[in-house]
Amino acid sequence: MKLDNIVIKIIPHKKGKIVALSSIHVGDANEDGFDLKGFRILRGMYPESGYSDKDGTPLWVSAPSYLDDIGKHHPIFFTAAPQWKKLTAMILEEYMKIVS
Repeated sequence: MKLDNIVIKIIPHKKGKIVALSSIHVGDANEDGFDLKGFRILRGMYPESGYSDKDGTPLWVSAPSYLDDIGKHHPIFFTAAPQWKKLTAMILEEYMKIVS
């Protein structure tokens, strides 16, 4: 998956550890494409992202998922580790632009 032609949208959403929701539009902005919704930007847990909130709490991105009947989340978005790392960095960069 090439990440050159995506548009990232950030929606601030403070609820618990969630600080924002994100969606990405895949495809050229002037062409038909598709949206992937449900990425969550959260506080805590994974400092290796290299991004942190104003108070220094690490930020990380969670892929879209669904909640089953017993309360367990199952991700519905998968990609190879290098693309996932790049995609999460792009999402966090967009988030940092709107909060700074």
